[in-house]
Amino acid sequence: MESNAMVESDARAGEASGSAFAETVGTEEQTLRRAARGLVSAVAREPRLWWNIIRYDVSASIIPATIFTLAAWRAAGGHAEELLPAFLQGSLYFFLYILSFAFSAQISSIDEDLINKPDRPLPRGDVSLLGAQIRTVLAMGMYLLVGYQMGVFGWTLLWVVTSLLHNQLKGSTHWFIKDLCMGVGTVAMLGAAWELACAPTEAAVLWLIVLPLAVFTLVPLQDLRDVEGDKAVNRRTMPMVLGDKGMRWYSAIGFVLLAVVSPWLLISTRLLSGNASAPIPMALALAFSAVLVGICLRIAYRVMRLRTVEHDHQTYLLFTYWYCVILTSAIFVM
Repeated sequence: MESNAMVESDARAGEASGSAFAETVGTEEQTLRRAARGLVSAVAREPRLWWNIIRYDVSASIIPATIFTLAAWRAAGGHAEELLPAFLQGSLYFFLYILSFAFSAQISSIDEDLINKPDRPLPRGDVSLLGAQIRTVLAMGMYLLVGYQMGVFGWTLLWVVTSLLHNQLKGSTHWFIKDLCMGVGTVAMLGAAWELACAPTEAAVLWLIVLPLAVFTLVPLQDLRDVEGDKAVNRRTMPMVLGDKGMRWYSAIGFVLLAVVSPWLLISTRLLSGNASAPIPMALALAFSAVLVGICLRIAYRVMRLRTVEHDHQTYLLFTYWYCVILTSAIFVM
């Protein structure tokens, strides 16, 4: 009897031990599944976070810069099989160009974005400040590495230093340094874009002078939409220096002058090409010139007549479209 009782007791203990082991294994499996689902979810969220970080800046960075790389590829007599690699290389480089800057800028402007752009990831709580800071370091590190591998490290380093001056060193709080950083950033962008495909030409150098000057002098247009947020963080932009009326007159006159400079740049580029008499490129230069003049005059009109924050935002977007159009024209006129 005692022997049977001991056997039954050992059997029950074995069943309990087996049940506990099974429960432990099951719990571990559930933990692993949850961890795997969390990892997959985090990885899936990351591209959406990147897009929300850069989406205001795509038409002023990735698109025009990649277009200019294609212009350099064509000017260098690139073969068709080199087109896709040139496009992908430019797209990757300039994605990191704007991602590193955008993270750097937005970790320094949370209070301002709560007023001006509350749908950005940090004000909305999509990412923590620490998470954004870590991503800033990673993005800048990747950008420097890719720039080195692609042979444009000098331009890359120039943009990283400019970004830190603009954002972490608070250069953006003074209108001149803020606008100068945008001009220098344009030099870094276009210089890298061209050298990703070929060595600079005389025409390319002309563009590297004219377009950054245009950006430096006219980019304060973007600050008309952000005056209230800039006041909240003690940032002194050109609209605050000149006043609303003075800023609008400055912008309107500037874009009327740009309507003259734009066709001059395209026609001068054709003259520098050594084949100015070719009818099709010259006809394309004139066609693009007409479009660019139209955009400039439209901006001049809007900045004087349409004065709400939303109107100012749309007017600034027209400036980014001008930038994309003139760089697209480079493919055909260089």
